[in-house]
Amino acid sequence: MIAATDDASVNRAVAAAAEERRIWTNVVDDLELSSYQSPARVERGPLQIAISSGGGAPMLARHLREKLETELDESLADLAALLLRERRRIRARHPRLAERRRFFDALLNGPVAERFRAGDHDGARQAFEAALGEAPPSRDIGSVALVGAGPGDPGLLTLRALRLLNQADVILHDRLVSDGVLALARRDAEFIEVGKQAANHHVTQDGIHALMLEHARPAGAWFGSRAVIPSCSGAAARSWSSFTRTESPSRSCPA
Repeated sequence: MIAATDDASVNRAVAAAAEERRIWTNVVDDLELSSYQSPARVERGPLQIAISSGGGAPMLARHLREKLETELDESLADLAALLLRERRRIRARHPRLAERRRFFDALLNGPVAERFRAGDHDGARQAFEAALGEAPPSRDIGSVALVGAGPGDPGLLTLRALRLLNQADVILHDRLVSDGVLALARRDAEFIEVGKQAANHHVTQDGIHALMLEHARPAGAWFGSRAVIPSCSGAAARSWSSFTRTESPSRSCPA
């Protein structure tokens, strides 16, 4: 139930009557009388984004919803519906999580989304079938990227650095990298601290180099990882210099 009258006494009476009947009630702009909050929502077909301030700042939630409405294209509804319909086929084609993640990375940044934005549904479907029909590689060498973490402010990271953090399976980081920077990484990534401090080098320089190689090379038929090293110190950079002479793909990204 929602109480949204201009009369506070009426809203209180509605909330009291609802409570007696054990009915959840939202009293607009009255956090204490509300038993639930209704979030601002952005809907794109099966894709939904809810924004809530816990009832404390509803106008802020509304403001953010309006911004997202302009930034999230309506064609996302068609893309989300397609992925929902084809979920089983995608999982059957790419049963391994790492393999499936790479498929989605390519798909969501490729012609399928572009065709939907252009209103070309047939073209989007053809592009999807072509992407799904590509044979997954039996072996894949991972890659390692050195990301400059800058002075510690997450807002100062480059867009490329943010993208690499979101793609990484493994993150090797030193102790100077802020928690705010690490919080931008994928939640299911593996975090390994390789920092050094006086009289406590729990991971040696050679150990850092070995970790890079371990996570970049495939084991048997398993996929290699995408390892990322956000760093503020020279230790990782020294390992990076020797690592780039190996056969594993590598790239650096400045702060």
